[in-house]
Amino acid sequence: MKIKDIFVGFAYDGMGYLTGMNSTYSSFVIPPGCPIGKYRLDLRCRPYYAGSMNAVSVMSFLNLFHSGEGNPFLATIFCERTPLIDPLTGVFQVYSLMCITLDLSIMSTFMNNFKTNSKF
Repeated sequence: MKIKDIFVGFAYDGMGYLTGMNSTYSSFVIPPGCPIGKYRLDLRCRPYYAGSMNAVSVMSFLNLFHSGEGNPFLATIFCERTPLIDPLTGVFQVYSLMCITLDLSIMSTFMNNFKTNSKF
């Protein structure tokens, strides 16, 4: 399977780091109700953020049309929160969210190759 992107969103200020793409998000349209931060795209407003931050394990968000590079494709996103534990108090804090985007447009090719090359 093809991992399209790996990205991290930080809980402190919504800043995001995305591999494979260099963008300022200057033309990103801010959804209603989202804060206008200094990075314009605030990952805390993305649909996968709240669900992942409240989960204790990996979350999957299926059948998303993703257009990170301007060309939409069918994708699924897997996310997991990254904890930060204060060494003095032992208090758990959510530090960031780490996600991967899987490109599902080549899933049938992957499954055919898996079937052809697997020994049962």
